Amino acid sequence: MSRLTIYYAQIWLEQAPLFSEFPLRDAVEGASSVNRYNHDWLIGNLSVDEGRQTLVGRLGYPETEQRTREDYDPTRQAFVEQNVEVPDAASAAFALNYASGEPAFEGTDRIGPTGFVNHFVALLRTVDEGFKGQLVRIATEYREFLAAVDKVTRVSFEVVPTNPRDRNIFKPLDVGMKAANATRERVTLENDEGLVVPPPDSRDETTDNPAIMGIEMNEEGYGKGYKIDAKREGRDYRFDSEHGGGLLRDVVEDAPEDGEYRTSALVEHLEEKRLGEEGIGDRQSETDDPPEEVEPEDEPPPAAPALGEG
Repeated sequence: MSRLTIYYAQIWLEQAPLFSEFPLRDAVEGASSVNRYNHDWLIGNLSVDEGRQTLVGRLGYPETEQRTREDYDPTRQAFVEQNVEVPDAASAAFALNYASGEPAFEGTDRIGPTGFVNHFVALLRTVDEGFKGQLVRIATEYREFLAAVDKVTRVSFEVVPTNPRDRNIFKPLDVGMKAANATRERVTLENDEGLVVPPPDSRDETTDNPAIMGIEMNEEGYGKGYKIDAKREGRDYRFDSEHGGGLLRDVVEDAPEDGEYRTSALVEHLEEKRLGEEGIGDRQSETDDPPEEVEPEDEPPPAAPALGEG
């Protein structure tokens, strides 16, 4: 049993072909392997439900890993170490409404939401270069996020000392770090009943609120990122400054590892959603080709509930 974290996206084709009723389905079924960041990405395990206009499958890459194993060699009468190559593939399940272009997919420790959408669209582009995609968000800025949720239950951040400039809004935090000769500070604040996190009108204001100090210090460029966990209408959301802002997501606690169960859960959650009302907004592709030399780190499923491309 483990947590199943479900993210949502939208995939579309800039110009629909004349002779295909469902070009997205055709592209998924016809996609060729694509090499990205030293992995050969593939789509597999495909199954189609034409009544629901849903296609389910897995996105991932095959991989092997060199490991050392101990064995006994009877000819030498000795225990010996051997290097062996074992399968170590990575994949994530998805459910796709191929008529609307709305997928739901699982986030894993090796394939996060941003990476999933980027790699998925890259595979579709082996069929038609006009495919684009974006993750579904409820907010792109933290102030917008705070205004959209009912309560904040957790704020975590990592900050570093300013050099040399500071602002009144986070000066006490900065001064304290320098007094301790700290090179970084990590802070987590929690309250299931709700934290008080009022965004300031100006960074020239003063505050005693450590959550605001840490967030604003990161916003000014003196930090490694922050996360805000919150609830809206009973659902968990997270704003992650490093991974796409406030992504729409659902969390299924203690989900069986069984692949069939997880795929069914994706289909059910996708059918419950009306993504056009959940933050799709205008289509703005996030799947332009990233730099070849660096791949952005994927976000592993958070260790705590949160507000929820590429």
